Amino acid sequence: FLNDALKEGKKILAEGAQGSMLDIDFGSYPFVTSSNTITAGVCSGLGIAPSNIGRVFGLCKAYCTRVGSGPFPTELFDETGEKLRVMGKEFGSTTGRPRRCGWIDIPALNYACMLSGVTDLVVTKVDVLNDFDVVKMCTNYKINNIESIQVPYDLGEKIEVVLDEHKGWNSNLHGIKSYNDLPEELKCYIANIEKITGVNVAIISTSPDREDTIFKVKI
Repeated sequence: FLNDALKEGKKILAEGAQGSMLDIDFGSYPFVTSSNTITAGVCSGLGIAPSNIGRVFGLCKAYCTRVGSGPFPTELFDETGEKLRVMGKEFGSTTGRPRRCGWIDIPALNYACMLSGVTDLVVTKVDVLNDFDVVKMCTNYKINNIESIQVPYDLGEKIEVVLDEHKGWNSNLHGIKSYNDLPEELKCYIANIEKITGVNVAIISTSPDREDTIFKVKI
C-alpha cells in the first residue's frame, strides 16, 4: 500500500517514537529500547527503500529530558532543573514520575542528526524557557581535558560539559506567528543551534497549542 502510494507520487509522513539515544543499535546501550528509533526504522519497519526517504524532521525540545536511567551529561540537580521540570510539566503522563531535566545537549543532538540524516530541525517548548534570565546550551563535551563535539563510544566515561550562556528572552511568546517577531535573544539561541549542528531549524513551537507553531522556512 505504502509503496503503491509512493509510485503514485503521494507523500507519506512517518512518525517515530522515542528518542535517538534509545535506539537499540546506536543509542546509549544498555539504556535503550528494543527497536530502531532512528530514520532507518522507517525502512525496516515499513518496508520502504532508503532511496524513498525525503526530508527528515528531527524534533528536539529547547532543553533536555530523559526518562529512567542512563547517561545524561547536562542533567541539572538544582533549582534550575526543578524549574524546568515544573514549567515544562515534565512528569510521566501515566505514572506521574518526574523526568530528569537539563540544558540542551548539542553533541547528542548533532549525533542524532547524523544518525538519521536530519534535514530540518523542529524545536519545541521554547516557552518553557520564557522566564529564565540565562539560558545555557552544552556545545562540547570535555573528556580527559580534551574538548570534542563527538559523542564518546563509552558513555560511561566521566564527561564534563562545556556550556555556552545565552541571555534569556524573558518574554511571553503567545500569539507570535512570524519568526521575525520573536525576541532577538531567542533568535540568537536558535541560530547557535543551527550553526553548531549545520541543520536549519524549520519549525518552532511556542506553546502546547497547535496554533502556536512558527514555520521558519517553507515546508
